[in-house]
Amino acid sequence: MKTRDIFTAIFLLSTLTACTANQVYSSLQDSAQDKCKKMSESDRATCLSRVSVGYDSYKMQREQTMGAAKN
Repeated sequence: MKTRDIFTAIFLLSTLTACTANQVYSSLQDSAQDKCKKMSESDRATCLSRVSVGYDSYKMQREQTMGAAKN
């Protein structure tokens, strides 16, 4: 799953459920990590490093991206 798809899914789920954004992000991250674990060993490390961004880091990156898009 592409990082952009994860962020899109997080946005959609957060608007459709009563869960906090952090809970939705965590759930999607767990799912992505499970998919990584099914990959070959050589691909697994790359995949896990890509999807193992904590919620606070994601939120900061998102705010920076949104701020840059407004300017």
